[in-house]
Amino acid sequence: DPSFLYVPPFFAHGFQATGPGTDANDFTYRLTATWGPSEERAINPLDPDLSIEWPIADLVISEKDKNAPLLSQVKDELHDWFRKPE
Repeated sequence: DPSFLYVPPFFAHGFQATGPGTDANDFTYRLTATWGPSEERAINPLDPDLSIEWPIADLVISEKDKNAPLLSQVKDELHDWFRKPE
């Protein structure tokens, strides 16, 4: 029984699979526009300023997310991240 979550465009999001069979979860993104890696942005999910209490302490996290900047390092750029190209 699939579950769905709507994430609006430009909305920061992250997830941690916690249910049975979490090693075999599939995630599919439906996009409102063409995606390109140059348009992707990330904030480190382990940033203490985010105050996220991850349910499972032993995180499996991508290198991209581990190396993402802290929110404090990019807060001045956030407005530009979401500006539509001219």
